[in-house]
Amino acid sequence: MESVITDGKITLRDAAIVIIGLSCGIRACDLINLKLSDIDWNNDIITFRQSKTGNLVCLPLTPTVGNAIARYIVNERPDVEFSLSKNTCTIYPTF
Repeated sequence: MESVITDGKITLRDAAIVIIGLSCGIRACDLINLKLSDIDWNNDIITFRQSKTGNLVCLPLTPTVGNAIARYIVNERPDVEFSLSKNTCTIYPTF
């Protein structure tokens, strides 16, 4: 799978989606509803409310998942300011 990502055969967004889904086991309906605000970069946790049950789910933000999301944000999302040194992610509105 790594060669598919590094060869640019899929977008970094799609790669991040696949990596999150495979690594975390998140249901597709929950995956498409994830927001950047669901990620706690300081504590390496992804937290969201599960669509099917309404339960709060807290998953570890592994380096593989975090790096995939960071690559997507830095390279394909110009409307997001992302600082790896400060572990912060700020979304700015596009005009």
